[in-house]
Amino acid sequence: MQQRLSIQVQGQAVETTTIALKNFTSRPGPVLALGAELKSSLCILADGQATFTEHLGDLASPVNYRRYLATVDALREILQEETRAPLTVACDLHPDYAASRYARTLAERVIGVQHHHAHVVSAMADNELAGPVVGVSCDGTGYGADGTIWGCEVLLCDQADFTRAGHLKTFPLIGGDAAARQTWRPATALLYETMGAYFDAPALGRIDPQALALMRRQLDAGAGVRTSSLGRLFDAAAFLLSLCDCNEHEAQGPIALEAAACQCPAAEPLGWRLETNAAGVIEMDYRPMVRDILAGLASGRGRAVAELARAFHETLAAMLARCAVTVASGAGVEKVVLSGGCFMNRILTERLEELITQTGLRVYTHQRVPCSDVGIALGQAIVASAKKEKK
Repeated sequence: MQQRLSIQVQGQAVETTTIALKNFTSRPGPVLALGAELKSSLCILADGQATFTEHLGDLASPVNYRRYLATVDALREILQEETRAPLTVACDLHPDYAASRYARTLAERVIGVQHHHAHVVSAMADNELAGPVVGVSCDGTGYGADGTIWGCEVLLCDQADFTRAGHLKTFPLIGGDAAARQTWRPATALLYETMGAYFDAPALGRIDPQALALMRRQLDAGAGVRTSSLGRLFDAAAFLLSLCDCNEHEAQGPIALEAAACQCPAAEPLGWRLETNAAGVIEMDYRPMVRDILAGLASGRGRAVAELARAFHETLAAMLARCAVTVASGAGVEKVVLSGGCFMNRILTERLEELITQTGLRVYTHQRVPCSDVGIALGQAIVASAKKEKK
């Protein structure tokens, strides 16, 4: 059951959805979750019910941020009317997110929640699961517990805690926000990781020579934060296949890649492998796939872009499935949850679900709550509440 209501904020209606949470112990004290940065939303958790708002926009926009703060005030008033219990605030771990900075100004107790853990717990709540589960959380950017940028994670988790059991092999992200717009930036980083300092590819001819020379020097110097972002891997593939040189709007490259893949009904996966690092964490190695993409483009007339785009999706599905099944088998867990913006991609989601289900495991995807960052506040609220009870 879910209930939809509107609240008035600055003379405008903000839509909210309230759902009852099953498999969720009623915990003392309400929680206000502040959501993410780019697709901000808010969530109130109280008395076994979660009320979350519609998408409130990118908090880098002053107009959106003012509306966001006004909505926070409106929700706090609702809480004060319904309960006098002390309020707990949940926010993302990223120290520079506007919502995280705002949280630090509040008098209430603040609990930071890792981005991808919140994604998985949001999907758990959406499917009325208590855990433990294996969570596959894939998106563009999420601040990791180790200070790097995560984005393709296989987590073993319940409502309160998680273990990072697997992730995409990392690569350097150079250029800050520009690396999310200019698809050649993650592409050159992947080529560097795959081929070394003397990397080359036909697609590099589309890059300004001075910019490329600077990038080479930065890569040689070890610049940039390491990332496991699946979103940036999609961007890189879109660049190498000449589908998108710049994301003029969000996910333009990944959308173009999926559209190309839809033109090819089937393709064999490209190369990939799993490696276990010194910490016992599985790393999904994309480098064989990058080599195969380049070889496919170079062979004869070159394999069709649509076929390579489809093969890219098949590779990701096969790699993620093997990692998730390996983690689930080792932990004795039978439930796998998919969450994160990358699962707006139907080809990836359907193929991954099919491959995991074939092993006898159960796969759960979002039903009522968005898989993107719009739904992350729900997960933040539940994690914070569970952590509070555990302590």
